[in-house]
Amino acid sequence: MQLMIFICALLMHFFAEFLAQGDLKEYKKKSYWKEKYQEDFRKDDHKMALGIHSLMWSICVLLPAFMYIWFLLDADTNQKACATAILYSILPASTIVHGWIDDRECNKNKISFWVEQNLYFLEVIAMHVASLGLIQLFLSLS
Repeated sequence: MQLMIFICALLMHFFAEFLAQGDLKEYKKKSYWKEKYQEDFRKDDHKMALGIHSLMWSICVLLPAFMYIWFLLDADTNQKACATAILYSILPASTIVHGWIDDRECNKNKISFWVEQNLYFLEVIAMHVASLGLIQLFLSLS
């Protein structure tokens, strides 16, 4: 079951990274705002787009684990709520890490696309191990 959840999380990464970005792909680039708008107050607008994309990506990648908890996990409602809280605690860290990696590739040109995608793959693995590992630990203690 955990392998299936991981594969679904990886597929959600592909969906969020390559299909669902839409205009955010341009908006998260600092160069877009410099070329399109000259106003000084727009100098940080790319950060909002990065944040929105990173949050969407993190939610998409955690969605299979949420689905597992609420539809397949054999546990009572309180245990499911606690397991969901574990996922919610991972969400901000994942959002920050994804935004940091994305900024290094699309704005700072510090890493290549290849490195970026490998870092995302490692992030999906880390999220999977952390979330499902903590949930299994919690359920074994309760």
